[in-house]
Parts: sequence; structure tokens; C-alpha cells
Amino acid sequence: MSSLRWFTVVLALCCCMSARAGVIAPGPLWEEFSFIDTSDFAGGCYPNDPNGIDCLPSSSGNSQFLNAAPWTFTTTVSLDLTVTDAFLYGEAFNVYNNCDADLDCDATPILTTPPPVSSALGGCGGDGSDPAVCVLDPQMSHATAVLAPGTYSIGIEPYALDNPGAAYFLLVPTPEPRLGWFLGGAIIALFAKQRRHGRNAGNRGGRG
Repeated sequence: MSSLRWFTVVLALCCCMSARAGVIAPGPLWEEFSFIDTSDFAGGCYPNDPNGIDCLPSSSGNSQFLNAAPWTFTTTVSLDLTVTDAFLYGEAFNVYNNCDADLDCDATPILTTPPPVSSALGGCGGDGSDPAVCVLDPQMSHATAVLAPGTYSIGIEPYALDNPGAAYFLLVPTPEPRLGWFLGGAIIALFAKQRRHGRNAGNRGGRG
């Protein structure tokens, strides 16, 4: 194969990889990202992101490695974005939107996890790799924000960091109010109204 043809093939592959990089879809799996220090945005996990850390996947099999940032998606429904630290305590994050390929983003974060409660060595249950366990640990920094329908290109920046490592985020449709709760409340209100009406009728009859 000629050098020109090799160059054409390599260029086409690079373009395809670039087009796919960072595109994600809401779903049941947690997305795992990696970070090194507070001066850099987080990246994906090696080998999906060649510049990322060689991450440890969740021991529960409920996660997947991210490609390189920024991470883009479009939604026609509201989504819950949940970010949680994992493994060892001590990290917290800002999430920004409208990030370009150089990770220049909006100045105001769309989500900020609280400062870590503890920087002591230790983590959430077992090896600390399961985000579904970590997000329930009060010592792990985590937060949820509701995202309106639209197009997003997000980047994550650690603003508190004890050690390089990995963490997770999850994108799922925002739960709708449960119809059962609404109907239950309506039935209780109707029952209470009928009781009041019955007592009032009885009182009027007693006065006769």
C-alpha cells in the first residue's frame, strides 16, 4: 500500500475516533473517570482514554470506562446527574457545561459536590470501587443535579484532592412523581372531608 493511501486510512480512523470520543448516553451504568490533580480537568480511563489512568472498575459490574473529555449528550427529558467520589475519601468535584475540545467551559458549575468530610485513609465498603455503595456513604463527597432537556458537553474538575484516582457519575431520567402517592393523598383528603361532613350533619340533627 502506498504511503499516501496509508495516510488516508490513518486520517479517516483518527477522524472517526475523534467523532466518537466523549459521546455518552444516559443509562443504568455508572461512568468512570480519572483525575490527577486540581489543576487539570478529569479524563476518562485507560484504554478508552489513552491519557487516562488505568482505572479499577466497579466490583459490582455496574460501571464502564469513559472516553476522553468533554462528555457530550443530548436529552429530550430531564435527567438526574449524580457524581460521587469513590475508593479513598478526600476528593470533591465541580461539573461544568458547554466545554469545548480544549475543555474551556462555562464559568459557573452546573453541579458541585460538597467538600470531603474526611481525608482519612479509607473508603466505602470493600475495595471502595462500587459507586452504588459509595454514593450512600456520608463521608464520600457526592451530589445530584437535575438537568433540563437540551444538549450538554460536560467537563469535571476536582477542586479537592488527596490522591490521583477515579470516581463516577450517573445519568438517568428524573423520576416522575409517583401516581400512587398522589391518589393516596387524594383518597385521604376525601375521607377526611366525608368525616367532617358526617359530624356536621350529626351535630345539626342533635340540636333539633
